[in-house]
Amino acid sequence: LKSSPGEDFAGIPLDVLRSRLRKQRSSIKLRDDQIEALLREADKNGDERITVEEFEELVTSKKAQSSQVKRALYLIADQVITPQQRVEVHSYIDEYSCYPPPLFILFITLVE
Repeated sequence: LKSSPGEDFAGIPLDVLRSRLRKQRSSIKLRDDQIEALLREADKNGDERITVEEFEELVTSKKAQSSQVKRALYLIADQVITPQQRVEVHSYIDEYSCYPPPLFILFITLVE
């Protein structure tokens, strides 16, 4: 997060970051809607800036620190999806959990 014109210690304006990401679209393989989703996720306080803290949160969150199972799912998914679908599919994988709801467990126990 280097400082350049339009950027200061308060963070990078989303417009600046958005335009930089769009210029690099072919190398980062993201569509505009995926870029927008990423920026919305990163801008936690909605101030239209990405601060160092928000950036750190984005890359060190539980979602970014996936389990071995999720990493395996990423690898499997990456074999059958296009690079443009990667962010969307990975976000689905991040939201997936294998934990059944507590009421389901109670119900199954009673049924047995």
